[in-house]
Amino acid sequence: MTVETQRAAIISRFKTQFDLTYPAVQVRYENHDFNQPDNTTWVALHILGSDDSFQANLGVTNVTERHVGIVQIDIISPEDSGTKTTAEIADFCGKIFSRYEVKSAANESITFKTPSHTPMGVENGQYRHMVRISFRRDERL
Repeated sequence: MTVETQRAAIISRFKTQFDLTYPAVQVRYENHDFNQPDNTTWVALHILGSDDSFQANLGVTNVTERHVGIVQIDIISPEDSGTKTTAEIADFCGKIFSRYEVKSAANESITFKTPSHTPMGVENGQYRHMVRISFRRDERL
């Protein structure tokens, strides 16, 4: 499973689930045009890689490379608007990926772990709640 396949699978999963439940909440995707709302809650989706890639099996043929990463979802709301809506959206976002697995026909996969939640406080007039879901992507070589 390539980096592009990984990106497409993550965004597809998020869009399908999130848009059904929160159709009015705008989502910023990486390197896409986005007009940041001023006085309403919005969400940013990030797919972060890491330096923690390694061969996940023994041998020199049918090698599986394991790549580790994080899906980070920032839920952002106006300052002084409370934390209830932000926390509810954060819980939902975490559940979208919690222990979810995507498999390809080539027996490659992305496996997500349990989400973590971190309220980040107020900065520049906006309150941010961060949800992070670690994942591993197995790629056959």
